[in-house]
Amino acid sequence: MSEKPEQPHHTGATAEVGTEPSMAPLRAMDVLRFLRQHPAFFSQYPDLLAQLQVVDNQGSVTNLVNYQVKVLQEKNRQLAEQLNAMVSAARSSESLLDKVFELALVFSSLPAGQSSLNAFVDYVRTAFPSDFLSLAVPPALLPADTRMGHVIIVSDAEEFQQLFADALAQAQPLCGRLKADKLEYLFGEQANDVASVALIPMGEKGSGGLLAFGSRDQHRFVPGMSTDILQRLARLLHHKLQRDAATAGSTASAAGSQSPVADA
Repeated sequence: MSEKPEQPHHTGATAEVGTEPSMAPLRAMDVLRFLRQHPAFFSQYPDLLAQLQVVDNQGSVTNLVNYQVKVLQEKNRQLAEQLNAMVSAARSSESLLDKVFELALVFSSLPAGQSSLNAFVDYVRTAFPSDFLSLAVPPALLPADTRMGHVIIVSDAEEFQQLFADALAQAQPLCGRLKADKLEYLFGEQANDVASVALIPMGEKGSGGLLAFGSRDQHRFVPGMSTDILQRLARLLHHKLQRDAATAGSTASAAGSQSPVADA
């Protein structure tokens, strides 16, 4: 059987008869420290535990046991909400990854000669809808017959690099609000309607251009948000554009080498 905590005792001189010993006032921290040092205290004094009263968050007075039950129920509720949020996020992430995979299938089945940029724009506007979409692409990667509605040709690479230096230097997506000159470059006459943007560089330091999603909602694209899926989209598109450009170059070279030579 465990021993009860020893009662505090005084050493030294004995107080005179008829007088009370001088004691410092008991503080809440003293009680807290004592209970932490003696975790079995209430098991040795169970009657005291039943007498304790606690005021809950609603201002109601209840005994300690009922209060503990309420606290555990609230913790269980919070854990359940966190678990549901994690499951929902996992399902959403899986769905988005499936869409990225579907885009890869679209590219792989694209007939020769058809613009991969056109196919990308058509697919992304349906699978990843946003209020605005813009792609800034250097001429060397621009497929033939590309519709220019959402595509900007980066004719001045130096101007482009200077204007978007902050996003291109870190080679990471940049989310949030943009200055007016950047919005005008990407979205033209619609610039005033764009409240938030996600910028995703393509290639090393944006050598392959920029993919930009815009929204009228200033909270749609914010700093620190997850951009893994958007980066996958940009990498997939950049890879496709590079392959198409290389194929077009090889085809042109082969055609030139096979040109008939005029008779002497």
